[in-house]
Amino acid sequence: MKTAADIVRKNYVSVQADEPVAHLIGKFLTLHEREACVFDNRKFMGMFSHRAFLKSKVDVKTMKVKSVTVPVPHLKKGHDLVEIAALMFYSNAAMLPVINGEFLGVVHVFDVFKSITDIPEVKVKDVRHPTAITIGEDEKVNKALELMSELY
Repeated sequence: MKTAADIVRKNYVSVQADEPVAHLIGKFLTLHEREACVFDNRKFMGMFSHRAFLKSKVDVKTMKVKSVTVPVPHLKKGHDLVEIAALMFYSNAAMLPVINGEFLGVVHVFDVFKSITDIPEVKVKDVRHPTAITIGEDEKVNKALELMSELY
């Protein structure tokens, strides 16, 4: 089975923790990205995601990136695809850093999906969530939206 070392990306959006949020939003719009790695000089601090940003109530003109940086689990080169998928799911992250003493790059959820579909021995039971979240058909749409927003 493939590991983080096999699918790590060296190409990712990065930003310094003390940069204004507005600067990063500009990068996102230009590069069509939704997540960025946040660094304090060369030290990895966490991720900035569009989801976390949209949930926050920050003033983009004055707020610094570090104020909406989210800590995420770190992957090691040897983490396999099932472990990576589980960490992404439980941390609600679309991208995780690979760190083995130093920052090596990131693994994106799309790379995990692509790699898992190439492996015939991976079964749904290996990657499914143990408890599905359901809602009745007579519930109001607002209830469904509320449940979905808690997932993201």
